Amino acid sequence: MNLTKFFAELKRRKVYSVAVTYAVVGWLLIQVVTQVFPPFEIPNWAERLVIVAIMLGFPIALVLAWIYDFTRHGIVRTEEAKPETAAEIGRSGNSIEKSIAVLPFTDLSPARDHAYFSDGIAEEILGALAKVNGLRVAARRSSFWFKDKETELSEIARRLNVEHVLEGRVRRDGNRVRITAELIDASDGFTVWSETYEREIHGIFALQDEITHAIVDTLKLKLAISSPPPRKRCAKASNFSSRRSRKIRNSAARGPA
Repeated sequence: MNLTKFFAELKRRKVYSVAVTYAVVGWLLIQVVTQVFPPFEIPNWAERLVIVAIMLGFPIALVLAWIYDFTRHGIVRTEEAKPETAAEIGRSGNSIEKSIAVLPFTDLSPARDHAYFSDGIAEEILGALAKVNGLRVAARRSSFWFKDKETELSEIARRLNVEHVLEGRVRRDGNRVRITAELIDASDGFTVWSETYEREIHGIFALQDEITHAIVDTLKLKLAISSPPPRKRCAKASNFSSRRSRKIRNSAARGPA
């Protein structure tokens, strides 16, 4: 195995953090044992047993850190790094400017049962941005892979090779919905732009279209992206078309011979 990838995997699985934490806590426990056991005339073998148990627990803690991970959903098995290749669009040394990844919007409704609506908003925005000339947009399959994953925005931007990340939150209460969109500069982690839209729901698709157009138009301004100028028609073609139109009108005016 490539050592660089191996150490990167250790960092991704937070093995380093567990090792440092265990070493500090274990050292403190050993200090407590060596100081507390003698005054209470606890046998020396008990003291040695505790120290040996702490030492043997160190590699076990590292193995468990490699296999499992602590998340907001509890202790879960750490996913393999294979999907990372699907999430990466290609790494060049530096990201290209005017590039963006649209992450799935977070459903903050009380019942957490509007994921279809929040995902739909993100998909509509992604599709609309993909049509903008001069803007490179990470594919849906790549950006949506990070849904419900505790990954730093800088790491997401590095994997997707983008300069900006758009994320958002959706809250729905009865017939009203509040959507917050936030554009983040991945290079420094600062918010470039943030806006909240609150609407009455008269139709899911109409509302998604309205919010999408509003966000996309704003992003064009924030990212300094202008629409390409309309192509000029050839002068000869225009003159030919004008002469042909006059000829047809004159023929129609004279009528059949």
